[in-house]
Amino acid sequence: MAYEYREVVCPYCEHRFMFNKGVDGEKYYEYTDKTTGKILSSEICPKCGKTVIAIDKVLEGIREDDDRVVTHGIRGL
Repeated sequence: MAYEYREVVCPYCEHRFMFNKGVDGEKYYEYTDKTTGKILSSEICPKCGKTVIAIDKVLEGIREDDDRVVTHGIRGL
């Protein structure tokens, strides 16, 4: 599987950057959208260094502690 990128806006500092949706097998926390049950991707903002979660809306990043997100340990070990 190849890397997948999309543009997103950081919810902490509003920096716009290319978000790496990741590759299967990488180690990362598993985030799930409460409303859809879909697994969400995470990336570190290159400007502020905080973890940004991607949801399906274009250019929208959300915080780790957002009410729409459930966190489940680490995936890909």
